[in-house]
Amino acid sequence: HNLGLCSNHLNDVPMGTPIRGALVKNKGFHFPKKAKEVIMISTGTGIAPFLGMLQYNMSKVKTTLYWGGKDAPAFELYQNLLNEYAQEGKLHTIHTAFSQETEEKIYVQHLLQHHSTGLFQCLMNGGVIMLCGSINMQKDVIALLQHLCQSQSLKPLSYYQNKGQLLMDCY
Repeated sequence: HNLGLCSNHLNDVPMGTPIRGALVKNKGFHFPKKAKEVIMISTGTGIAPFLGMLQYNMSKVKTTLYWGGKDAPAFELYQNLLNEYAQEGKLHTIHTAFSQETEEKIYVQHLLQHHSTGLFQCLMNGGVIMLCGSINMQKDVIALLQHLCQSQSLKPLSYYQNKGQLLMDCY
């Protein structure tokens, strides 16, 4: 990714230099087996797990993807595959937010605020909301979801998280 933190770091490492890394498994972050609806929210390369999950959405659960990145060219990498999933019925809707294309920055939480009715209906109907991407995005989305729960007289957000209706893998 152009100007991506890891992409540029790896690009700047001299050829042959050892790179230390570790895999951290998140056993609780997987496509729900019995959800009626899934809302996926990601930024940048946080879309990667969702691409794999969508591939195996054989039951064609209603799935909505919110993705945030710097600009439309950053999204082109995923566009063809997502279009294919949409044609196969594995992905219902895609919403994108590009923070660097307009003077006023637009992030996924702005899209979610605009579609807030769908968010609380998803929770009320037993659906699952999944977050993957940056910690900053996670903090902003959690704050929005907490506000939604309060303003709509829903149970606290922790209730939905304990029921497995809010799944997160943010870094």
